[in-house]
Amino acid sequence: MMIENKKHADKIILDTCVLLEYFLNSKKAEEVEKLLDRIVSGNLEGYISVSTITEITTFFVREDSESRLPEVIDFLKNNLFILNTTTEIAFLAGTIKAKYQTREKGLSHVDAIICASAIMFDCIVITYDSEFDRVSEVKVKRP
Repeated sequence: MMIENKKHADKIILDTCVLLEYFLNSKKAEEVEKLLDRIVSGNLEGYISVSTITEITTFFVREDSESRLPEVIDFLKNNLFILNTTTEIAFLAGTIKAKYQTREKGLSHVDAIICASAIMFDCIVITYDSEFDRVSEVKVKRP
C-alpha cells in the first residue's frame, strides 16, 4: 500500500490593504496578483474577515467608485473564504485590541478582528500594515 504525502495548503488571511493594492492597481498590485494566483490555483487557502468587505466597500464608496463593487465582491466571494465575526472571534478581538492599545499606537477594530480570525483559523496574516508586527499571537508576512 502506498501512502500519499499530501502537503496541505498554507492558510492565510489577507488584510484589507493588500486587497486594495490589487483592486486599485497600485505599486504592489503585481506582487499581490501573484499571491492571489496561488490562492486561485489551490496552493494557498485564502481567507478574509467579513469586516474586510466593510472596509473595501467604504473605500470604494468614498472614492466614487461604487460601480466597481459588484465585480470586487464577486471576486472575493468566489476566491476566498469569508469569515464571519462569531462571538468567540469578537471576544478574542476585544482582548487583543485591549492588550495592544496604547496612547501612542492603537490596533484598529478590524485589525483586531483579523488577528483573532487568524488565531481561530490558524492563518498567517498577510499585510503591509506594520501595526500587526506588534501582535505576538499571530504570524505576519508581507506578500
